Amino acid sequence: MCVQLFLPLTRQDSPRRRHRLIAAVQRELTNEFGGVTAFINAPAEGAWRKAQRTVRDEIIVIEVMVKRLRRAWWKRYKRELERRFVQDVVVVRAIRMEVL
Repeated sequence: MCVQLFLPLTRQDSPRRRHRLIAAVQRELTNEFGGVTAFINAPAEGAWRKAQRTVRDEIIVIEVMVKRLRRAWWKRYKRELERRFVQDVVVVRAIRMEVL
């Protein structure tokens, strides 16, 4: 199973604060699951509709490979990330995969 986290690079944060937030997520997930992959050098752009206008944000993706999906843990962690990154929603998704 691959869990992906889509984390915003909010424009109001300083680069130093963004780095600390992302480094903390990487450290926490590495401690909990043994490793992460973070796609941070080329941020992606997310877009969504809100109140008749399109909102855009730069995001990074962090992936964690897990043997078993612990839904309650991920639900709690997602809420914590929403608080920490000051977001209404942080997208966290799980994808079944086969390691070749």
